[in-house]
Amino acid sequence: MGARCRLCPLRGYAEYLYLYLYLYLYLYLYLYLYLYLYLYLYLYLYLYLYLYLYLYRQGSSRK
Repeated sequence: MGARCRLCPLRGYAEYLYLYLYLYLYLYLYLYLYLYLYLYLYLYLYLYLYLYLYLYRQGSSRK
């Protein structure tokens, strides 16, 4: 019983540790989500820009 009581504060610390672990996990998850979102956004932006310039060049060469 004495040994179990000695581990009581440690158990409370472990619970806080798990809480911080989940917090960091969600933080990294949102970070990667926003990173991939911006990556795809810039990818589509460059793709549309490239297609616009390509079609504009094709249209200007026809004249």
